[in-house]
Amino acid sequence: MLPQAARQRVEKIAGQVLRREPGLSRADYFGPNVRVGMGAAPHILIGDKSEIRLLAPAGQDPLEYRIALLARDGDLVVLAAERNRAYEGYLRDLLELNDLNVLRIPPPESGLPRPSAYRCLEDNAIFNRLLDIVRQDDCVTLLSFISTGLVWKLAKRLSDRSGRTVLVAGPPPNLTQRVNDKLWFAEIVKTVLGASATPPVYSAFGPAALVGRVRKLAKKWEKLVIKVPDSAGSAGNFPLYTDTIKDLSAKDLYRYLFDTVSEIHQQDAYPLMVEVWDCNVLASPSVQLWIPDKEDGDPVIEGIYDQTTAGPGGKFVGATSARLDPEHDKQVCAEALTLGLLFQNLGYFGRCSFDAVLAGVDRESAQLHWIECNGRWGGVSLPMTFLNRIFSVETMPDYVIWQHSDLDFPAMPFTEALTRLDSGLYKAGSDPEGIIFTSPTGIETGTGLQMIALGWNEKEAMNLANRAYRCLTDSSER
Repeated sequence: MLPQAARQRVEKIAGQVLRREPGLSRADYFGPNVRVGMGAAPHILIGDKSEIRLLAPAGQDPLEYRIALLARDGDLVVLAAERNRAYEGYLRDLLELNDLNVLRIPPPESGLPRPSAYRCLEDNAIFNRLLDIVRQDDCVTLLSFISTGLVWKLAKRLSDRSGRTVLVAGPPPNLTQRVNDKLWFAEIVKTVLGASATPPVYSAFGPAALVGRVRKLAKKWEKLVIKVPDSAGSAGNFPLYTDTIKDLSAKDLYRYLFDTVSEIHQQDAYPLMVEVWDCNVLASPSVQLWIPDKEDGDPVIEGIYDQTTAGPGGKFVGATSARLDPEHDKQVCAEALTLGLLFQNLGYFGRCSFDAVLAGVDRESAQLHWIECNGRWGGVSLPMTFLNRIFSVETMPDYVIWQHSDLDFPAMPFTEALTRLDSGLYKAGSDPEGIIFTSPTGIETGTGLQMIALGWNEKEAMNLANRAYRCLTDSSER
């Protein structure tokens, strides 16, 4: 619970932001029967995230099936990826979830792949299938991985054609765009929490500004990162080790950046973000929140996780429960709730997470820096929400989230993966121990493993995950 003075300050800042951007939280232009919220049932679940810059096109995302973990009886799962009947059977038979009701969006007959919401709007057969569902109930919820303008447009058309109320379980589209913009988020954090609450962050609105900023920072810092502000999951991160660039001329640095940053030659690439990369990272807490309507109470922290990253760009590959010392745990919670309360006052609704790093030579001197906001569902919130659904607080086991998407091993049918693990799989009604697969696609392409490992403690859960990894990827273990 935040002190009253802190609440009043947050409300004041939110008012200033809304006066500066009056259309930020508006949703009224989608009609009187379309608004933010979440009804009891049914839900239309859309797992496509292809509208996020640099992520996989619709139908090519190996993680799209994760949205099915949220499905309940009567819900519809919209998929652009190929259906995997074996995985759907696994969810039904081993995890004892309801039969999935799936609407598969076929690939376009010609042209480039389009986002799922776009295809739902443009394909009459697909739209009419959704319309039939909406007409069967007084109120339907669209729950999308990210609540973009296309999702809201789909909600409006469904409402207009049916006369029913359609809720969107996410923020209005302008606010969605803003909170997922790393430059905007950094300015909000500094306004609310102070200039030291982020690492040094700068914007570059063109090639000359980018070169100038990088040259200046390279003389002082060990590592920098250029980020595409509206990308996600490290796809738009381009790390720079300054030892290799600090003595380059402006012309040579431009050439180097041109070769390194794939976005630099695109006309719509700017602004880009230049950030000092925190070294000596002691922890990478990710705070998972649910932000309800203001009338329903304050934002709720549902979990704090320590993210596991890999590679120079910090690609997310998994998470475990955070183990912060009491002082930093208190700080993380207080600052995340402050940001969540600000978002709520801006009109935000739904799932949200804030990523940070705790960096320093030791915990006593470590600084907490907020890095980005994920104003959408994600690699932690989907498994977390699923586990909260199938376990109570009293029966919740320790667990490890795995999301490795850049592997290389012999592809196999999903059924073969089930056979190989067999007794190592978690089964509904059994002891809370074993592996839960969150997507089948990486296994069938030999490129990734997406799973949750449950154990009596975190060490056991990690051991189970490592054994599953070896069993599925190392031929000597088979």
